[in-house]
Amino acid sequence: MTSHGSNGTPAPTKGARTAARIRAVAFDALREDGWRATTMRGIAERAEVSPGTIYLSLPSKEHLLLELYGETVARIEQRAADDLAGVRIFAARLRIVMRVALDEIAPFHRVATEAIGQAIAPDSPVSPFGDETRAPRERMLRLFATVVEDSDLVADRRLREALPELLWGLLMAGMLAWTSDRSREQRRTRALVEQAVPMLDRAIRVTAVPLLRRQVRDLLALTAAAKELSHDDA
Repeated sequence: MTSHGSNGTPAPTKGARTAARIRAVAFDALREDGWRATTMRGIAERAEVSPGTIYLSLPSKEHLLLELYGETVARIEQRAADDLAGVRIFAARLRIVMRVALDEIAPFHRVATEAIGQAIAPDSPVSPFGDETRAPRERMLRLFATVVEDSDLVADRRLREALPELLWGLLMAGMLAWTSDRSREQRRTRALVEQAVPMLDRAIRVTAVPLLRRQVRDLLALTAAAKELSHDDA
């Protein structure tokens, strides 16, 4: 017989509770010890389970990064949705998402710095551009779509349609810079974001001028070509 929680939903199974505890312990280990020093055996000891049990939930350290990425994106999505409510100005909406993203990844700066090699390798399972990370990537794209669609932004139609993916790419570039930021609490990255958002807002709004349509199309074509760099030749 299936047990239910107070809200009527099925209660988590013992296996699900164990997996959730393992993930929580693993994330604590990453925050405290960093990527290099965290081991699967060490996570098992902290979680008070056998190493074999760990591998049922997390087959490898790379899977741990995937879990961390997914949960971080979920927190970004949830916090941003609350903070965006009632905000119409595009620059303000974009600033909110960028700030929330930096807040949520902040505890894992050491992890990102040590694991950047795995993340940027084109064939890595933890690459933010790969198939394994499609689900969290698509969640971020939907979030950026709401940033644009529910805003007061007036811009070239095709650019506006492409903006969610371009803004996600901007976030990825910002996170790459963030990994090399040695200032306290990465305040230099935050300062760059504060400077870049209003500049980007003005640049995008200028594209509403019909005379700039050709330049916008050239920019979008260049962006499309850049996306093909990681694809194998047919």
